[in-house]
Amino acid sequence: MTRSGLRASLLKGLLVVAVNLLLLEALLQVLYWVTSGGGWLAARVSPPIYAFNSKLGIYGLRPDFTYRHKTSEFNVPITIDGRAMRVVGDSPRPAASAGETFAGITVVASGPSYGFGWGSAYQATYYPRLAGFLGQRLALPVRLLNISVPSQSSGLQLCRLQQEMAADRPDLVMITVYGGLQNLEPRCRKDSSLQVWNHQLVSGSPTLASRLKGLLRQSAIVFYGYSVYGALAGPGSSVAPMGQQDYRPQTAAQPLPQIDAYAAAVRLSLGPVPLLFVRVPYAYQVHPDHLARWRSNASPAVLAAQAADEAAAWRRLRSDQAVLQRNGIFVLDPVPALKAQAARGRQLYYRVDTHFTPAGNAVVAEALATDPALPALLADVRRHRAAAGGQP
Repeated sequence: MTRSGLRASLLKGLLVVAVNLLLLEALLQVLYWVTSGGGWLAARVSPPIYAFNSKLGIYGLRPDFTYRHKTSEFNVPITIDGRAMRVVGDSPRPAASAGETFAGITVVASGPSYGFGWGSAYQATYYPRLAGFLGQRLALPVRLLNISVPSQSSGLQLCRLQQEMAADRPDLVMITVYGGLQNLEPRCRKDSSLQVWNHQLVSGSPTLASRLKGLLRQSAIVFYGYSVYGALAGPGSSVAPMGQQDYRPQTAAQPLPQIDAYAAAVRLSLGPVPLLFVRVPYAYQVHPDHLARWRSNASPAVLAAQAADEAAAWRRLRSDQAVLQRNGIFVLDPVPALKAQAARGRQLYYRVDTHFTPAGNAVVAEALATDPALPALLADVRRHRAAAGGQP
């Protein structure tokens, strides 16, 4: 075969491969669209809900924005108000005035995607449920200011807690802890491996390579191939999943000093406000059958060790609850309740998106009702409100 004939055959072969890949991509995209009830894959992996907050120098939510997040597992509305906080409603609310007078209890909540309520209608997530329950027990209206942002580390959240929320004079701060207590970073850290591009998060600076990577994440071939790999893989990749680059690896540090240091950092600007730390475990700690979904992140042995370290730290912390409560620090550990409900057959986490279902959110919130520390928490909130000028 001549050189020109060989070149023609090679081009023809490449064209056939390209056409077949495009056909496969189209078929898999249609499959995803059908199984998601009309949502496209791009909407699952890259909801355009982010914006850079130039005042704070960190990324956050996109102010005055509404969006419907559709995937094969959920279809939920997202409403973000003028202060870049997720709220209940069909349309964005005007920006609330920081420092405005409020006769009830002001609760500030922070966290990553779990606190934001990824995958559930906002009123079905645990922060609004917890705030509503506390309001009932205190017989007072509650204003919830939820500054949670998906994929955001505690160091980034601390920047906003310290620099913005003092004007709201909160009576309670709730903090979601996901991925282990070592992720409580007791300093405002504005650097992040994630950046905003086109209202989406990308790894690193929005370079051509990162944009191409973002497009690949929207490919159905990549999505389904990754799912198959996750089910079959043994030893895993060392690459952190999107949104977990800023999380710290497990360490042997003692949990009490960690939580004390973070509490002190929060109170630098907010004063001696009561704090409630909410534990969120890994999905496979509650649903062991979900482990295959995580095997592309690490081997089963590594995942088991990670879960054991996370659980051991919380056990040590619970043994120090008396010390914590004297300092106005409370911990909510819903894991026993989550495991009990999972054993009864309730699906508390989505399998693909690995976040709480509405049922999982409800179990987390309901765990507070039976927590032995609840009376002390309510008493601390009342005392703080009285000392801050409200009625006891």
